[in-house]
Amino acid sequence: MEPNSRINPVPFWSRTFSSLRYRDYRLYWFGSCTEHTGQQMEIMASAWLMMELTRSPFYLGLLTCCRIAPLFFFALLGGVVADRRDRRRVLLGCFMASAVVSTSLLVLARTGTIAPWHLLLAAVLNAAIKGINHPARDALIPNLTPKHEWMNAIALDTISVRTAAILGAPLAGGFIASFGTAPLFGVSTVGMLLASFWLMRINVPAVHPRAGTHGAWQNLGKGLEYVVANGLIVCLVLVFALREFQSEMSSTFLPFFADSILHAGPTGFGYLNMAEGIGGVVGLFGIATLGNYRHKGKLIICCGILVGFLLIAFSVSQALLLSFLLLIAASGFGTVFENVGRTALQGIIPDEMRGRVMSLREVIRGFVGAWVAYGLGLGGEYAGVVSTSMLLGVFIILCVVSIYVFLPAFRKL
Repeated sequence: MEPNSRINPVPFWSRTFSSLRYRDYRLYWFGSCTEHTGQQMEIMASAWLMMELTRSPFYLGLLTCCRIAPLFFFALLGGVVADRRDRRRVLLGCFMASAVVSTSLLVLARTGTIAPWHLLLAAVLNAAIKGINHPARDALIPNLTPKHEWMNAIALDTISVRTAAILGAPLAGGFIASFGTAPLFGVSTVGMLLASFWLMRINVPAVHPRAGTHGAWQNLGKGLEYVVANGLIVCLVLVFALREFQSEMSSTFLPFFADSILHAGPTGFGYLNMAEGIGGVVGLFGIATLGNYRHKGKLIICCGILVGFLLIAFSVSQALLLSFLLLIAASGFGTVFENVGRTALQGIIPDEMRGRVMSLREVIRGFVGAWVAYGLGLGGEYAGVVSTSMLLGVFIILCVVSIYVFLPAFRKL
């Protein structure tokens, strides 16, 4: 073979960030970074201010519930809207609405008139906006890159969210310590305005003409019928639910593992949360580097089984370092499990159904997430945190193996 005909390998950097070569996706990604950094800082400010105002764990739990539960209804509505309206305009409207809510909190905080019910109402309104926002975001991504880049684009989109959380958390802590919570609500508004600026420069294809030929409720019914009639899509939606089980286990049990089992106190609790963030980012970079990986179904199955075993191992670990490493691995494989499933789902649904089908991810987060957290709390109370976590790992393994055995089409994705 002649030297000039030798095929040069694609550099790691180019492979991992290949979607950013496309102008429209790159602008969308910049907007995602600014949007989610502001959101993360506002979430932390709201929680800290609620603690200062009430000194009540109940109100903090209620704030979390208000931030999640409305997704169940509004994500279904958002899926219909994303398939009937210009997706860019939907997102711009959501950004402006979020900016109004955030600015209102800023004014209330600056004037010293803010009360707990203001924070609860803002959480409900932001959840409603998110329910409209996220289906449109998910439906828009495949319009911005070629199909062979979808897995990379979805991974980089999630990286923007995770990185915003990792960077926004210490920034928010520093702001709160130095200036109080009020300025952080303004930061969220700035993030939304910057996201709007980037989004207005994107070229977005027109909505599929068939999406608006029926009424909104008919569109919703047809979307749900489409999902129920397709076993492969149902199983890919189940992937989101199983990932939510893992996420809620961490949210509910990590304080107990850090304090009562690992005897590491608040410092250990911080390390365990850091491990989740590190694992998520590592998993996402792995997905981005894989590119258009052909055996998505098998990869989902393998990662799901590994997540189950890693959760079992984490449950019985008595050493902080080992638990830290196991949690990095579980979070990494769980991130691959979820986002490869998200890519596979995007690849088999028609564009006119994309918003409604992808909205189920937020519906699951709003409905399943709340009930899973409640069920895990009961399990931890009566069966113990360790036993409940181990049973959850076994449950995830059984579900994933059942998909492998009873749905051969899944393995062929």
